[in-house]
Amino acid sequence: MKPRLLVLSPYLPFPLNSGGNSAQFRLLKHLINYCDITICTEGTSQNLKGLSGLQSHFPTIQFLIVPQPYFKRKYLQLKSIIWRFLVPLLARLLKSTNSTNSYQNQIDKAINTSISNELLTFLSCQDLSLFDCIQVEFYEYLTAITTLSKHPNVVFIHHEVRFEVIGKLAMAQEVGNAAFTSINAIALHEIALLNKYRQIVVFSESDKDILVSNGLTSQAHVIPIPYLGPSCTVDKKHKEPPQLIFLGGYNHFPNFDGLIYFHKSIWPFVKQHFPHLQLTVIGNWPKSIRNAIHCDSDFTFLGFIDSLAEQLENSILIVPIRIGSGMRIKILDAVACGAAVISTPVGIDGIPLEHDSDCIIAETPNEFSQAIISLLNNPQIMASMANSAQRTLSEKLNANKIVQTRMALITNQAL
Repeated sequence: MKPRLLVLSPYLPFPLNSGGNSAQFRLLKHLINYCDITICTEGTSQNLKGLSGLQSHFPTIQFLIVPQPYFKRKYLQLKSIIWRFLVPLLARLLKSTNSTNSYQNQIDKAINTSISNELLTFLSCQDLSLFDCIQVEFYEYLTAITTLSKHPNVVFIHHEVRFEVIGKLAMAQEVGNAAFTSINAIALHEIALLNKYRQIVVFSESDKDILVSNGLTSQAHVIPIPYLGPSCTVDKKHKEPPQLIFLGGYNHFPNFDGLIYFHKSIWPFVKQHFPHLQLTVIGNWPKSIRNAIHCDSDFTFLGFIDSLAEQLENSILIVPIRIGSGMRIKILDAVACGAAVISTPVGIDGIPLEHDSDCIIAETPNEFSQAIISLLNNPQIMASMANSAQRTLSEKLNANKIVQTRMALITNQAL
């Protein structure tokens, strides 16, 4: 008889339009062979839209959807409509916005976890002893442990260390030393909740080190997201010229910051050498935002696309991310499609690619621009790097090994 796993997550991982969704989806794809899985979440409009698509991929998974109260549902719908009207206003204010605004938005997100009383009440009425393991996903559901504390095997999957993300944001936007008082308070709150769990999963050694150095006493395991293997072979001739790709939407702030940083600090130097070069941006970027950062003439925005393979195949993925934690699943997808990768140290964190042989890790704008110029001028080196990255990830992020490690946690075996 298969062990029974209850997954508690604020997001149903479909469509695959974010790194978090992709991370959950690829684990489910493997765990379904070893577990009877039940997913419990709230009936948000986003989750309800993705439900049928996810059910078609995983017909054996049981879904427990907790309805939102009528007035809360209407409030969230109204909030979504208002936000769509505010996006152009945000764009107009982009140049003059005080840097603390984006920082304060992240502070608010860190303080206000979104798990509802309705969901907690629902869980308290269930016979949770039927499950061998309860897996809680994402910071937003961190407080669920207050209801789940009596279960002997609750595992928290920490997709990002929230106080670390906010700390990097504070430094990137230079909001001042006073901000770190708030960050310290958020860190204490986050660590206190994590310590209520018996076991924590993080995706990188650096995330584990950060948590432990800030007082984590729960057992933390570094179990990365698996690489699913190459989806195509690398063309040694490559495209002429190769495409330059940025992958990610504006609504995830590290992407927003990363594209603006790239446009202002890296792109001008690249254009001196390749004046006709275009950057292809995949993900949702409203026209008002694009106009505000004055990049429409140089960047081609494709929006969300269902299949990345055609765009990423034999291209260069740039990851100019300055803010983040966890793993960038976009890099795994790009490597699978035969793309070469240029990333900041933050962007590549948690992914075992070696500098120069598998990818290029660039710390400064000058290093980043020189890396792009070098690969564009040397397609054979670019192809060799892409091939090497596929071999490295196939070995070091082997799906079978990673899933067996996760199964040891699910079945409460010692690691």
